[in-house]
Amino acid sequence: MTILIKEAAALLKISEYEFQKEYCGNATLVRMRGGLGVQLSALPESVQGLCRQPQPSIMPIDVDTAPKNRALKSVETGNHVTRNDGGLLTITSVAAPAAELDVAFREAYDLAPVYNKKEYDFYYPIVRDCVGLSGQELKEFVENYNQNNPGKAVTVATIYRKCEKLRSGGKIALLGKYGKNRGKTSVPDEAYGIYEALILKNIGVTEAKAWRVAAGLIEHDGKGSIKTLPKTGAFSRRLKNAKSRAVVDYARKGKSAYNRKHAPYIERDYEGLHVGQYWVSDHVQLDTVCTIDGKEETVRSWLTSWVDVKSGKVLGHHHHATDSNADDIFTAFFNAASVYGIPRDMLIDNGKDFRAKNFSGGKKGHKHISMCGDLDITVHFSEPYRPQSKPIERLQRELNEGFSVFCKGYCGGNILKKPEDHEKLVKSGKIEAFEAVDAALNDYIYNVLNKRIIVSGYRKGKTPDQIWSEGYEEAAKLGIVRAVPEEQLKLLCYRTSRTLTIQRNTITDSEVGIVYTNDELFRYDRRKVYVSRNHGDMLEDAYVYDAETHEFLTKVEAKPKVNVLADNDKDYHALRKEVARHRAINKMVKTLATPEMDIPLERVIAGLKAYTKSVINDSGTELPNIHNTNVPLMITSKAEVLAKIEEQKKEGAQDLSILGLDKVEVSKKASTLYNFEWERDEALGGLAAG
Repeated sequence: MTILIKEAAALLKISEYEFQKEYCGNATLVRMRGGLGVQLSALPESVQGLCRQPQPSIMPIDVDTAPKNRALKSVETGNHVTRNDGGLLTITSVAAPAAELDVAFREAYDLAPVYNKKEYDFYYPIVRDCVGLSGQELKEFVENYNQNNPGKAVTVATIYRKCEKLRSGGKIALLGKYGKNRGKTSVPDEAYGIYEALILKNIGVTEAKAWRVAAGLIEHDGKGSIKTLPKTGAFSRRLKNAKSRAVVDYARKGKSAYNRKHAPYIERDYEGLHVGQYWVSDHVQLDTVCTIDGKEETVRSWLTSWVDVKSGKVLGHHHHATDSNADDIFTAFFNAASVYGIPRDMLIDNGKDFRAKNFSGGKKGHKHISMCGDLDITVHFSEPYRPQSKPIERLQRELNEGFSVFCKGYCGGNILKKPEDHEKLVKSGKIEAFEAVDAALNDYIYNVLNKRIIVSGYRKGKTPDQIWSEGYEEAAKLGIVRAVPEEQLKLLCYRTSRTLTIQRNTITDSEVGIVYTNDELFRYDRRKVYVSRNHGDMLEDAYVYDAETHEFLTKVEAKPKVNVLADNDKDYHALRKEVARHRAINKMVKTLATPEMDIPLERVIAGLKAYTKSVINDSGTELPNIHNTNVPLMITSKAEVLAKIEEQKKEGAQDLSILGLDKVEVSKKASTLYNFEWERDEALGGLAAG
């Protein structure tokens, strides 16, 4: 049995400290409702006897005003009623130990379920104040109590019944009697099976609807009657006994609701972690809308942030109006790393923007083209669909609850939190512009969030800035925090394109609609490459790398488009510049295409002869043929033809003057050339007629 120390000390008329020092010794103290307690058996016998003795409960009553039945009831219950010199009745209880020292009650109270304790805690103070009252007095007491406690009204009949319980059974009788039939049910198994299946279907099926279906099916199948079937409450109680709240929420509300309320979490030990060693990042959509560039259209902006896990300090962020992508991650990382250095490890989401190959290398890891691979940062991906696994989620909730709610464009995280006048404010144009929200958000992050005092956990009593300042110097000395030259970091944070092909001295990226060029690209014609560029300004210079070896090739610039008319000075000069570029490239290609020496055909043949001789291992001896070999000579029928040709040659060589042909005159008209026969005939006919 256990007794409260303050009650025992009050009996001995000493302080609690003196009682513990004098009587408790090495006794084990236990925490009880109302304070510290101690086992009665651990106290000296004299103190035990005093605690077990009946203690007088003195209630002075005016003889003239006190109701007679109150004194009579006290006598009936065995109490002593005496009159003192002041004319007061003194009622001394001797039927039971003092209510405050009833050890048996204490033991029963400690073992009672919470709902039974609540029953006692509510009614005992009321009953204690109206013991002995009845009739009009009790009615007035109850009315007065209900006026002072409108949310906890009681009735005269209930209080009278509780008083009777206290009189006959003591304080134990005021404990609730709920739960006696716990584990027992009158709900038929088949009806309950139908009810449970419907309830666990989804949140849209209410208990009343599920009960109606179950009752109707039992009636329809002839396995029971709706009139004798227990009501909805019995089904609900059986469901609570059979299925935990976690199971029901998972079935009705989904996995996210289960993770948010019931899923177990892992206690993390941050003692061995240094500041700057481990970063975490995520996106959050602000619960406020703003205007962009003075337009009527509104947007809910996003924030991409990087937070140090050890200190909870926001190291860098990027506020943007469009949906989050890998560009925003690079920008926020550059903003953080250019000021605070780079980490050894990072924890990121499983989204495709964080799994981008040129940022984290993806799940498989592509060190050659990923920023994290180049910086030797170990990437950890959070557990899918478990936002609790990232220690940045609470910070993001504080951001919306501490910043977004004060914006005029606050729209709430869901429809239930959306202000009634939200649409009116938006239409009136009184909400903030994106630039105003951006400036206020930047101020809030670095001057409120990073300087707030943390009230729980290992950071309790300190601010993120303080924790960072205390541990940064040591982390830098140990090489945990590393610095990268800003120009190199800027290039590492550039986005890379998909694999492209160099052709016509240009690199065309159709995804962004930009053509890159320079005067040297013709050297790598048809090479497969990728382009690294500043995602914030695609028209800036870009860097070209070989797609297979990842070797840097050259620096390129965006090729401008020239107006087809070129009817103004600006367009005309742009056209002249492009024409000059083309001529220079063509001239360079022509120069490089011209060989440095002219190799004559004889030398080419000599080279081929030497190569052939070397390949076949020719010794240089003459090959056998009819001229150096005794081969029989054949005479064919063509010998006569050849003889006649020789004879004609001899005749053609004689002087043609013996024929007198050299004196024949040829008419000049006959030597005229005609295109067609009809022209000749027409001309000759005309001459004959003349």
